[in-house]
Amino acid sequence: MMGDYRVTLWLCALLALVSCNKLNQIHTNAVEVPHTLTAIQQLLDNHQLLGQSHGLAILSADEVIIPGPSLYLLQPRERNAYLWEKDIYPREDAVPDWDIPYQQIRCANAALNILPQLKTDNRALRTSLEGAACFTRAHACYNLVQLFAKPYDSAEACCVPGIPVPQETSIHTPVRRLPLQEVYACIIEDLHRAARLLPPLPQMLYPNRPSAVAAYALLSRVYLGMRQYEKAAAFADSCLLRYDTLIDFNTLDTTAKQPFPAGNPEVLYQSEMLNNYYLLGIGMQIGLSQIDSVLYRSYAPDDLRRVLFYKTNEQEQPQLKSSYSGNNFPFTGIALDELYLIRAECYARANNTAAAMEWLNKLLIKRYRQNYFVPMEAHDPEEALQLILAERSKELVLRGLRWADLRRLNIENFGITLRRFAEGKEYILPPNSTRYVMPIPDYEIWLTGMEQNQR
Repeated sequence: MMGDYRVTLWLCALLALVSCNKLNQIHTNAVEVPHTLTAIQQLLDNHQLLGQSHGLAILSADEVIIPGPSLYLLQPRERNAYLWEKDIYPREDAVPDWDIPYQQIRCANAALNILPQLKTDNRALRTSLEGAACFTRAHACYNLVQLFAKPYDSAEACCVPGIPVPQETSIHTPVRRLPLQEVYACIIEDLHRAARLLPPLPQMLYPNRPSAVAAYALLSRVYLGMRQYEKAAAFADSCLLRYDTLIDFNTLDTTAKQPFPAGNPEVLYQSEMLNNYYLLGIGMQIGLSQIDSVLYRSYAPDDLRRVLFYKTNEQEQPQLKSSYSGNNFPFTGIALDELYLIRAECYARANNTAAAMEWLNKLLIKRYRQNYFVPMEAHDPEEALQLILAERSKELVLRGLRWADLRRLNIENFGITLRRFAEGKEYILPPNSTRYVMPIPDYEIWLTGMEQNQR
């Protein structure tokens, strides 16, 4: 047991230290690889590595305001992403939003390569570990493609570059960007495989271990981003028919510093924003950054999210109070409230106004002060869709989902233009700008010769 633990620590250390600019240079002979199910379980339980998601998506969207003095505390990568500059990370040797997901993929690939070689009587554990590795790889690839590839458009997905999707650890495998359509096919295949292999329901004691319902939920998110709304609805149903537990916000302490419990029953899969982004984590709570005031004012007085999600400082500026999972860094995992909103949106897009509003109100009645909620009404699918998208912005704030929403909605001609004012200058991000796609780190381009994104 202790030997397995040491092996796992050594492998995790290797994966954390080897930069992703060496995707095709993984020196697997440098350490002994895990050789038992226990070691692989420890590898996949490494929440410090596997439980992190992109920060650039949160920094670049329209939920956060960084006051002028705080801009000087940002790293160049953070400042440039916040202001939508053409060059994001000059002279940086590491880009965590690229590096860490590929480290997660290498962990998953190591497990998937080793598991078939193990002789064991515990087939159930081996099966669940295989499912967890597939989910981990799919989740990492999904996060990467939201930043480093164009938003999915079926009219061109077969022809535009996606991202590299390594599925083995051989140092001889060439690195290349797959077409975007193939990347999404890989993600979907991994999630279907994970749903077949994983335990059916979340494990409250191990929120970073995926389950079948988490795989269905991520499939629903993926299809939403692809704007295949019928499939997004179907997988939301697959999740909600098996597990459906919403918190009544009236049961939470609005005066608590962290009102959401660590074992939040709505959480299907635990993940947090990359801890490299100090100003969006602890910095948000001490006033170095703040929530967009227009977003904050959109909450009704009796909406409990206004006092559970946020606090205000002496200048009445809104700040994040705590994460949805009770931690300091924003929650970027998967939770049931997102599935309610996906189900409502898909009903609206299918011209079923009554069902769309029913699902929206089923969520909102749990978010307003008891006896103060008046069910929302819509006269047609378009009005329903607008109401649902507005509530999506308020419910899923700082989850890392707003960036993906802006990308897909602007393809549908929503015409959302983002503006920032900093250092006496106005910065504008127009709809469908090439700056909705982050550049691939220069070190990766130099070493592999892969195509760079246009900015």
